[in-house]
Amino acid sequence: QRCPRAGVPSNEHVRATLADHDASTGSGAVDRARAMVHGLLSSALWTDLSSSDALYPEVPMAGLAAEEADPPQLITGTIDVVYRRIVDFKTDRIEDGAMLDTLAERYASQVEAYAWAWAEATGEPVEEAGLWFADVDRYVEVTRAQRTADTA
Repeated sequence: QRCPRAGVPSNEHVRATLADHDASTGSGAVDRARAMVHGLLSSALWTDLSSSDALYPEVPMAGLAAEEADPPQLITGTIDVVYRRIVDFKTDRIEDGAMLDTLAERYASQVEAYAWAWAEATGEPVEEAGLWFADVDRYVEVTRAQRTADTA
């Protein structure tokens, strides 16, 4: 699937989409959602996504945890997007850099599990996995050795 090349949707479209997903359409919600879309569409991440030949959105995954556990632990989730890398999108409100680092650390194991599950299912190694924090238009690469914020 190719990435669509579209502009920021109208207020009406965003309001309807938020309502369809039982999300708030109250004061500021539509403007915040539109700003998040604009930030993504203006990013290097979007440029990379839109140039990809193969793009897999909303990929369900399930597998047993790589670590030995008794009983074995089942991991399930939905990978937001897979192409040359795995990206999970986050909409948390971020107040400062310390909060970004804390959230990146909190979500790191989720993205690492997605990368492991993708590699197990496809036999292909994952080149890179990371998080897109829409509130601050930042991509954070997540690896086992390094969990730091990098601007994309």
